[in-house]
Amino acid sequence: MDKSAAQTEALRLWRALPVRDRLDHRQASAFARKIAPTLPFDTLGDHDKVVLGWLIRDLLEAEERGRLADAKAKKAAAKPRGTRERSKVA
Repeated sequence: MDKSAAQTEALRLWRALPVRDRLDHRQASAFARKIAPTLPFDTLGDHDKVVLGWLIRDLLEAEERGRLADAKAKKAAAKPRGTRERSKVA
């Protein structure tokens, strides 16, 4: 298995967990230690740490997506209903 395939599989397994089981670094670390031995790929680094890096990045990206979704929802809620922006045509 090449490194890219290992990363894809690690993220697939991670995202298959219930959300409550993948909320923080501690959970990511425990899961990385569990699955790293099952993902044979070449690396100069520690397999556990490489897999943990993938999971942490996924956590951070999920947090960012959540913040963006929250901001978008707040903006939509702040906009009065029934109003439309008019485009100015010259």
